[in-house]
Order: sequence, then structure tokens, then C-alpha cells
Amino acid sequence: MEKEPTIKSLSENVADLSEDVAGLSENVASLTVTINDVLETINSFASHTEKQFAGIDARFESMDARFESMDARFDRIEATMVTKDYLDEKLGDFKGEVNLRLKTVGA
Repeated sequence: MEKEPTIKSLSENVADLSEDVAGLSENVASLTVTINDVLETINSFASHTEKQFAGIDARFESMDARFESMDARFDRIEATMVTKDYLDEKLGDFKGEVNLRLKTVGA
């Protein structure tokens, strides 16, 4: 038959459990501090990353303005530029005039 626990053995077991609970409390407290440190680090990194993206956004906005300026310049160039067909036609006309003048001078 099993021996019944005594009050002394029960008291010792309760004391052991109390020590175990105290140790677990210390571990939980330590983990809480560690988790808070990790969260602070992540928050700091996120803030830094956000600032970098803000700087990149500003650079892209300035680049957009420069591209718009370049588009306006290209539009102006395209409006005043002659086409290959137009230039071929004018050179052909000029060649014809030169040939006519050479014939009239030589005749």
C-alpha cells in the first residue's frame, strides 16, 4: 500500500513549487525585456527606412519635373525639325536647279 503524504512532505512540495514559479516569473520578466528590446529595434529600423523612402520620393519628384522639362524641349525640337522626306525633296530640287544653271552656263 502506498504511504500517505505527510503535512511536512506536502509543505516541502509546495515550497519547491513556489521556487519553480518564482524562477518562471524571472524568466518571463527576462523574456519581456528581450521582446521590448526587439520591438524598439524594429521600430527604430522602420523609422529609419521610412525617412529613406521619403528622401527617395523627393528625388523621384525632382526627376519627374526634369523629365517634364525635357519633354517640353523635345516637343519644341520636333516642331522645328525637318523630316527626311522634306529634306530629300529640297535637295532634289536644289540638285535640279544646279544642273539647269550648269547647262545654261555651259551653253
